[in-house]
Amino acid sequence: MAAERGAVLRPGDWITYGDGDHQVVALAGTAVRLRSQSGAESVVLASHLMAAPDFSVTGTEPLPALEPSGLLTALPEAVPTAAKEWQYARRLAAEAGLDDTNETADARVLDGLLTRAEHGPDTRSAKVAARTRTARAAPAPAAAPETEGSTQPETGLQPPAAAEARRASP
Repeated sequence: MAAERGAVLRPGDWITYGDGDHQVVALAGTAVRLRSQSGAESVVLASHLMAAPDFSVTGTEPLPALEPSGLLTALPEAVPTAAKEWQYARRLAAEAGLDDTNETADARVLDGLLTRAEHGPDTRSAKVAARTRTARAAPAPAAAPETEGSTQPETGLQPPAAAEARRASP
């Protein structure tokens, strides 16, 4: 029987291999030191052992529960946020033609980002002022004229004048 996918071989495990049951005494690189029930010791390559048709792990302790390592979800909330800020700063540095592997350049970009975030959106620049003036000067979209026998379903969202005209008509 071949080893199960994802199986882990550790010292102390009991395996069936070749002539009987063996205990894994040690692992060194790709070598596995085994001790048979009769006390005879042998060293076998892990690849040879696990490719054997009669190999199986017969006795093992369950793996200890471990915290996920290397995942941002296991960290306090501020840590992933800071990591994302640094990633964004590195990307902006690269887009600006700066060396994104230079932490000093990244720190300057990040400092600029945080300064802008601290002061809020820039409402005084010429671009922002022009956009605001254009938006205020643009006419409001005209309401669609009411037609009798309309095939469109009624949504209930009508301008107040149209709703009042409907109530007044018989």
